[in-house]
Amino acid sequence: MCMRLTYGNMLKALVRYELLDASVEGAQSRQHSVRIESRISLVSQKVNMLEPMEIEAPAHFVHAGDLDPRLASKDPRRANFSEPYVDIDLRKCEFIQPAAVLWCLIYGLLAAQINSTCRLLVADHLGVATYLRSVELFRILQESGVEVDDREVGGRPAAPF
Repeated sequence: MCMRLTYGNMLKALVRYELLDASVEGAQSRQHSVRIESRISLVSQKVNMLEPMEIEAPAHFVHAGDLDPRLASKDPRRANFSEPYVDIDLRKCEFIQPAAVLWCLIYGLLAAQINSTCRLLVADHLGVATYLRSVELFRILQESGVEVDDREVGGRPAAPF
């Protein structure tokens, strides 16, 4: 059985390892309770570091101005961009305009270019997912190192020019 390497699986393994290691030390002596608490604190810090920055698109996604400015304004081109994991979440999206598709493409490419792990979570709405596939958003992002959760959405590719 092959386990898929995801943020959640990495996090579970890290927590299991750290807590198991801490419980073994704790069983040897009660004097190590401070060390156990510090390890649990370290695990929670690592959990926060592994938490992806999630940019959630609205149901009617017209352009980047529709996004939460606290997250969408974090620009991967800036030197102070330090997000190791970025999720572009389109799951609640029921309608998407071309300007919003272009934003998803550019943001994903920029994040991948600076070695952030970027993931596109595709819309649950089948029409939106099919449209995104037909404009080849999935293919372009995947070829550039962005993980795309396309759930094997069918659809025809765009007509060649």
